[in-house]
Amino acid sequence: MVEELDRRAAGKEERIREMRGFWEKRLGVKDLTRMSGYDPMGEHQLAFKGVAKGGGYRHQYRFDLSDDDLEKQMKGYGLYHRLTNGEDLPSFIETVLDNNGAMVSTVEKLRAGIPVGGMSPVADMDTGGASYFFARIKKLPTAGRSSDVGLYFKKRMLRRMDAISYDHDAFGRVRDEYVSNHRGSTPTEWKQFARRGGNETIFKYSVTLLDNIDVIVVGSDREKKRLVDAFLKRRISELPDGRKVEDIVLVR
Repeated sequence: MVEELDRRAAGKEERIREMRGFWEKRLGVKDLTRMSGYDPMGEHQLAFKGVAKGGGYRHQYRFDLSDDDLEKQMKGYGLYHRLTNGEDLPSFIETVLDNNGAMVSTVEKLRAGIPVGGMSPVADMDTGGASYFFARIKKLPTAGRSSDVGLYFKKRMLRRMDAISYDHDAFGRVRDEYVSNHRGSTPTEWKQFARRGGNETIFKYSVTLLDNIDVIVVGSDREKKRLVDAFLKRRISELPDGRKVEDIVLVR
């Protein structure tokens, strides 16, 4: 279909009509635009400095998978990120909040003049993964179960069109046909990936903290106080979803 549209140099309106028709047939729906996940304009990343509420990159989300669908099929899951540069979480969050609250890729760090760290920056450069922020699909912390210290982001990010999930540690490989040959794209696959500690989900360029964080796990009550104080010092007592900061910081 796309090749035919290209061959006759079809205009934008025709392309939109044909694309919608394709997906309506594929998904078995009468009107694609009435699906709860349909939002072609996407969403700006959240910025909390300055007047504008939206800033940074704009992301589109999959319309074939709504937030409700994802919650129903993957309740209790999130996206885990562990610090690998030896810095403690409160100090790291201080730095993030001072830079408009964004977790950034190696390439973005280089562009902004931030020292590069992480588990494998050189390997990531070779695979193309240096342009991505890394996380792993993992069960969220629950009462009575020991959890790893780190950042747990909302699984909603799996709907981002730039999200790429593998069942193994691929160092962010996105070259050649690797993505199409290895990518998982359904909740069933993602839950299977979570059983393997080395699974990998990557996001292009950056992930903003305040609008995407689910839970932060620290190692002690002292660290929790330092972390909460870091937010309060910047007049952030609640997250955009209405939860209080102290409620999303847990002690291992």
